[in-house]
Amino acid sequence: MRLPSKNFNTSLFSLFFLLLSNVLLSQTKEDLANYRKKYPGQHLVQTKSVHRIAIKMVKNIPTVTHFYEWDYLILDKNGIISLSESSIDFSPFETITNIDAYSIVPTEKGSKKIEASNFITKDGEADKGIFHDGTKTTSFVYGGLVEGALRHLSYEVAVSDNSFPFGYSFYGMIPCENPQFIIEMDSCIHLKSKLFNTEKFPINFSETLNKGKRIMTWKTAEDLIIKSEEMAPNNRFYAPHVLAQIAYYYTKNGRQQLIETISDLHNNYKKNIAEVENETPSKEITEIADSITKNLTSNFDKVQAIYYWVQDHIKYIAFEEGDGGFVPRQPSRIIEKRYGDCKDMASLIYSMTKAVHIPTYLTWIGSRSLPYKYSEFPSSFCDNHMITTYKENGNYYFLDATNSFQPIVLPTGFIQEKEAFIHLGPNEFEIVNVPVPDRKITRMVDSTFIQLQEKNLVGTTRSISTGYYHIYLGNLAKSVPVKEYHNFITSINERGNNSFSITNEKVTGMDDRDGLTKMSFDWKVQNYATVLDNEIYVNMILNKDFVQQGEFKKTRIAPYEMENHFSDTYVTTLTIPSGYKLKSLPQNNTFDNDFVHYSINYKQTGNSIVMTLSFDLTFLLLAPERFEEWNNFIKTKKAALAESVVLIKQ
Repeated sequence: MRLPSKNFNTSLFSLFFLLLSNVLLSQTKEDLANYRKKYPGQHLVQTKSVHRIAIKMVKNIPTVTHFYEWDYLILDKNGIISLSESSIDFSPFETITNIDAYSIVPTEKGSKKIEASNFITKDGEADKGIFHDGTKTTSFVYGGLVEGALRHLSYEVAVSDNSFPFGYSFYGMIPCENPQFIIEMDSCIHLKSKLFNTEKFPINFSETLNKGKRIMTWKTAEDLIIKSEEMAPNNRFYAPHVLAQIAYYYTKNGRQQLIETISDLHNNYKKNIAEVENETPSKEITEIADSITKNLTSNFDKVQAIYYWVQDHIKYIAFEEGDGGFVPRQPSRIIEKRYGDCKDMASLIYSMTKAVHIPTYLTWIGSRSLPYKYSEFPSSFCDNHMITTYKENGNYYFLDATNSFQPIVLPTGFIQEKEAFIHLGPNEFEIVNVPVPDRKITRMVDSTFIQLQEKNLVGTTRSISTGYYHIYLGNLAKSVPVKEYHNFITSINERGNNSFSITNEKVTGMDDRDGLTKMSFDWKVQNYATVLDNEIYVNMILNKDFVQQGEFKKTRIAPYEMENHFSDTYVTTLTIPSGYKLKSLPQNNTFDNDFVHYSINYKQTGNSIVMTLSFDLTFLLLAPERFEEWNNFIKTKKAALAESVVLIKQ
């Protein structure tokens, strides 16, 4: 029997490949059409998202390796732009290997594989030129992408510190099908895990144990698609995700704790501050602390003086590389260099108060960008910040010198309502909730007198700002050049319309950290009143943006976030011009519930009309379940904005 020739084999293989390519091309075209129909308006879809973690015992220690695999299908030209470049960020604690990046691009005869190119690794980009956390970035380019192309990326990450937590987010800005989070570990290893925000978006979980391996899997049919919302908190406050970390493991020596409880977390953290805690204040630190407290008698006044000195003399620069992201530098170095990050400032305050024999406490805390609590899931996911805490007569003072205009009696705005993890000693700590200052702490009282000059308004305003308003203005004012100060005062007081201009401005207290801001100025607005025949219409709500957020759509799933509680009062007095009298006043109205109080009242007093508008908000996060009440308030507000005082010729 004659054997087939080599050329025959080659031809047969070529024919097979051609047929396979045609089948793949047909399948790709069909998939593309189906996805476009399923996700109208989307530019791409993630067809694969798998994050697998392998935890193995190596020399009686758990070692952690992450495996990532992602596939994206490009649906239109905008998708090409989105996916033409990619990058992988990694910290000093991570080692990246086995990067596999390519695209499968449809052609007239089938498809072809194109490897990614131009791989470049460099330091992570600085934030406004002052931040560096040791992160590096490997970037690369996908060439030849077209509509219908499939972009692939997979790689491995070995983590050097097994105490770090990990997690997976079941949400994103684009469609993602069948996302999976898988943790495979030796059976002697045990995790602590917690699901977040799955009440309306359930995640399927399974756990199996087979041949000495424990496999935990979280998955769902599709990710939750979210979108950017105005004044919304971090996505982790409301979108579904899971967190996990190694809690404990067993060796031949028995059970070994890692991080399961708050005590475990404290044991893990305290070694990072041991050097600062054990350091004797240097001669320079002691001399400075003594000099700024020598004429003060109370401990409170001394702590306040030290706190303000650090704010004024230590420049905040977040430079956190490797262990420097967790370990404060020695206070003696900070006092010498005159700059440092949050941990450095906290350690310096601690050392300076120690030098004058007043105890303060280093404290870990999370900003309001983190939704987690130590009491619910004790983990390094709970914090991204460090401060110092001073205690006196049952009161806690949270000293955060990263804000250089922060009074001691108020916490910085971004740690309100957070849990403070206070280190009291080698084996002692406490968790304290940072309070949310009452709305009456942050007040703005605006008293304005206005007169009509034909259609124009001329006025005189006096205002007082306290609390977080005062802090905000003080921080802004520090960076305003002298030649721009007039424009600055104008911009923060705008009212009426775009023709607003001021003269004779006077400002006091804006540079006093513990004071309040007082402003007075004369102003003018052109073409504000409406004149019809023998009547004049004047809307006395001059600041129409006292609530910037309008009604919420029913489709919004993100909460509404405010910076702080506050209480505003506007009292505006209109002098009735000669030859006119009052024809009608707008109706008084009120809206009042547990998170908003709004009232507006009009009355005539002699030859004047007085409008008093009060507006208080008492929430930091407003859940979507309360949006209907908010929308009712906005409707009430809109109705008031449409009302005018009507004057008529006598």
